[in-house]
Amino acid sequence: MRVLLQYLLENAVGHANAKPWSAIERHFIATNIQMNKEQFQQSLLKASREGDIFIGSNDHNPGRGYFLIETQQDAEIAREFYARRIRVQETHLNHLEALVRQRGWSAPSESSHREQEVAHSE
Repeated sequence: MRVLLQYLLENAVGHANAKPWSAIERHFIATNIQMNKEQFQQSLLKASREGDIFIGSNDHNPGRGYFLIETQQDAEIAREFYARRIRVQETHLNHLEALVRQRGWSAPSESSHREQEVAHSE
């Protein structure tokens, strides 16, 4: 994590300096770190989003790539990235629920799903 943060501090502070995955991957290779994009997203990126330093990401210009949030505008760009992703997932959920209703099945409630998750985690 330290190697990535140092790289971002030197090269990707703010959305205007965002680095695409290919640049981060090249840096990892140059520093003998073996990590693919999925591992990066599920470990380092996820950890940063639970701590005091937030690595923002964006899939649209301006600021396409990964960056350290420095300004309110950086935070707004990262927020919009999340909002777009959530809207897509909500569309998928709505479609699934429509298919369930179409077949006459009763859709599992959100609370019963949470109870199942708790039961499986114990």
